[in-house]
Amino acid sequence: MTKQASYTSSSKLKFIKKVNLFVLLTFFLILFSFEFYNPLAKTRSNTTEQFQNNFIPELPQTIEVKYNNINYLGEDFADTITRNKIIFLGSSTTQSFYVPNNYKWTTFAMQDFNFWYNNCGVDGLKIKNLTTQIQKTKFINPSYTIILFDPFNNNDLIVTEDLTPNIKNFVKEINIFKSVIIPFIRSKENSNIGHRKINWEKEQKTLNNQTDINRKPNTQIKEKLNEINITVKLNNSIPIFISAPTPYGNYTNKNGIDISKIKNSISIDQEYENFNNEMKKACENLNIYFIDGYSLQKNTDLFYDATHFNLDGSKQFGILINKKLKSIINKNIY
Repeated sequence: MTKQASYTSSSKLKFIKKVNLFVLLTFFLILFSFEFYNPLAKTRSNTTEQFQNNFIPELPQTIEVKYNNINYLGEDFADTITRNKIIFLGSSTTQSFYVPNNYKWTTFAMQDFNFWYNNCGVDGLKIKNLTTQIQKTKFINPSYTIILFDPFNNNDLIVTEDLTPNIKNFVKEINIFKSVIIPFIRSKENSNIGHRKINWEKEQKTLNNQTDINRKPNTQIKEKLNEINITVKLNNSIPIFISAPTPYGNYTNKNGIDISKIKNSISIDQEYENFNNEMKKACENLNIYFIDGYSLQKNTDLFYDATHFNLDGSKQFGILINKKLKSIINKNIY
């Protein structure tokens, strides 16, 4: 009886091992096959994303963002286009997060121009990945490449050798995670828009703890800007660099709702101002066209959260850029 029980237990263990092996092999087979053929692959080409907004009174209740035939925002691309072309690059501030196409600052920036243009901003784009994004848009053959820079420092330029973030980035690029697992996880998260927060208290504490050496002018700003400048010019395009505005101060929106996204940010404001000044100086030395976007820095009424324009802010910033662009482009045309 004991032998039979032992045999039964052993058989169950072998069966469980076989099932585990089968599941493991099946998973890796699916993982491998997804790299060659991804039936769930999504493209933004010629699609419209719709967002419902019940949280931010400065934005429309229903927001539609339309993507063209090359996954960007604006007129469709074709090789037969003979007009001058302009592209706008940067992160979510360029993309104008949750602002409809006809109210993005790039739309106002291009008023009265008979140019083909696209907003090629990418939410979350890091400064260290910007040159790659420039190369991705090379096929457009733009006459001008306009880049909106959020403040960055030496630390943002470091390609980390730490194992954990490298593994995370590797996993994110695996198709089955990118198309199935990560979207499923995100579908369970809070989908309300306008929750982009910055912990200014933490940021200020970091600044206060920096040594005098770290507080000295960022030596790598000029080097990075020059690298980006060269990349753009190798694409036979003229670069125009813009410094980004970011609001500061305790933020209460027009309906009296305290969003509490931005607090105790005097040191942060100094950091943005320093970046703007260093960027301006570097552009002068490198002979790059520079537009000071920092001038909208202190007007919190133009933003719906810590970093993104509301409709009025998008319009005002776009008009500011429009005036500067006319001056720059007229010099090159005439």
